[in-house]
Amino acid sequence: MTFIVTLCLTVLVCALRNVAADCMDRDFDALYMRPEGEQWQQRCDTCQCKSGKIECSGGPKCDIPYDSLLRHSCLEWTDDSCCCKRKGCKANGKQYDVNEWMPMDPSGCQVCQCQEGFRGECKAFLNCMPVA
Repeated sequence: MTFIVTLCLTVLVCALRNVAADCMDRDFDALYMRPEGEQWQQRCDTCQCKSGKIECSGGPKCDIPYDSLLRHSCLEWTDDSCCCKRKGCKANGKQYDVNEWMPMDPSGCQVCQCQEGFRGECKAFLNCMPVA
């Protein structure tokens, strides 16, 4: 019985060590695990999962560091497409800078604050007369 319990604990600890060495990566609406040692291209960088951390190198030094959410919030890229020059939001076919208020519908009766690709605080105007 002791042998079985010890064996089970050993297997569990080894399994947890393997999971801990994996890297958690994120995309716009998903989280996923990258196994230890996996390499991939991310814009102009080569990235690798090392000891549970994602390390990227090889690309230029960017003023706005790249992360996987940046592809949704970057409004302007450098000519080589490696670095983001300006972050913000897109709504109703227009671009808005971070912290700028943007209309959420053509009536203009609801506005939300741009938070790097996402809607932040929103306000609805009572008794709003829609713009024709």
